[in-house]
Amino acid sequence: MRKATPGTAERVLEVAAALLRDAGPDNLTTRRICDGAGITAPTLYHHFGDKDGLLRALAEREMQAFFARKRATPLTGDPLADLLRGWDDWIAFARSAPDLLRALLREGEGIAALRSGAEAIVLERLRRLPPGMPLNLPAETAAKAMVAGSNTVVQLMLEGMDPGEFAVLERLMRDALVRAVLGKAAPG
Repeated sequence: MRKATPGTAERVLEVAAALLRDAGPDNLTTRRICDGAGITAPTLYHHFGDKDGLLRALAEREMQAFFARKRATPLTGDPLADLLRGWDDWIAFARSAPDLLRALLREGEGIAALRSGAEAIVLERLRRLPPGMPLNLPAETAAKAMVAGSNTVVQLMLEGMDPGEFAVLERLMRDALVRAVLGKAAPG
């Protein structure tokens, strides 16, 4: 994919994000994106290669913004609560942007980048746990387990799992992972 000019590319991404959010994936057409951004189809193809390239760029941008928000969220004096809030934030983001996640998860590189960014954040939070709350396994492995569990739950949601069943399974997975990693139950 060619490098995009910041102004044009950003305008196209903003229009695509608004269309996806407001009209859904079925109404996200190249024509509507181009009309909304005030460009021609060749300009879109020049910047993003094709519609899938645009969706990947949009998903990557949104994921980077999500990770930036997570890193900027002030940590509390309760490291375990911060860890659990990270899980809950990811599930809430997935619920709010399923079409963007589907676009990102189509690509192997997108999955690897997503996992690596998430593992770094979880690892930082695990390392904040006090000595009285030791991990049952190496911190790096614990971070991978937490991310794998949350991503598995998100994948089930993206596949259309019943919302009630999803709510039960999501909490069950989170709490089981906390018990496995810390040897204690998650609060509340």
